[in-house]
Amino acid sequence: MLRFLDEHRDRLRGQALEVGDDTFLRNHRDGGISDVDIVDIDEGNPRATIIGDLSMPGLLPADRYDVVLIAQTLQYVADVHVALESCWSSLRPGGRCS
Repeated sequence: MLRFLDEHRDRLRGQALEVGDDTFLRNHRDGGISDVDIVDIDEGNPRATIIGDLSMPGLLPADRYDVVLIAQTLQYVADVHVALESCWSSLRPGGRCS
């Protein structure tokens, strides 16, 4: 994943979302990431700004993110199709989901 992010550093810009914590994006903020929201199903995560399962429709705000990073996540969500739809709808025009 780090190699992928290094190769695409120029695309990591604006408002971002990462799952669980911001480990991957924290190391790539020099590329233009302005802010990172963290989504997690674990209510005990003090860093999470959004609590819930990605497969919950409407969990993520629409048209908010320029980058959504869902690494090592989809195998754990209840409904992959709903999770992907939620991620796609949370992207601003021209946004990227990886």
